[in-house]
Amino acid sequence: MNLLLDTHIVLWYIHDDEQLPDTIRKMINDGENRCMVSYASIWEMAIKFSIGKLKYSNDFAEIAAAVLNTGIEIMPLEIGYLMKYVDLPLHHRDPFDRLIISQAISEGWKVISVDEQFKKYDVDLITK
Repeated sequence: MNLLLDTHIVLWYIHDDEQLPDTIRKMINDGENRCMVSYASIWEMAIKFSIGKLKYSNDFAEIAAAVLNTGIEIMPLEIGYLMKYVDLPLHHRDPFDRLIISQAISEGWKVISVDEQFKKYDVDLITK
C-alpha cells in the first residue's frame, strides 16, 4: 500500500508519541507498505521550528535526520501537484495540508492524518 503521511503523523512517529495510534504505527512499520512524507511537510516543520512552534527538539537538524533515518521516503514537489492544488476547493486553509492532499490525489495514494478537514476532500484517508 502507498501511504503519504501528514506532518503530525511523521512527527509522532519519529518521537514515539503516544498520540500515534498503534494501527498506524504498524502500517508505517510494515515493510510491504511504501511510506512517504511530502517536502511540504519538511518545509512546514522547518517553519514551525523557526517560530518556536515545534518543541520536539532544540535542533532542526535532529528532526530532519530523524525523518531521514526512518526509511520514510520524501515525496518531491512537482508542477502537476500544484495544478491539482489550485483546483482544490478551499475546505482547508492550511497550504501545506492542501499540497499533501493534492499530491495524494494526483498519485492515487492513501493519506494518513487525523486532521478532520481532510475528510472534506476526495482523498483516500486513513485516520486510525
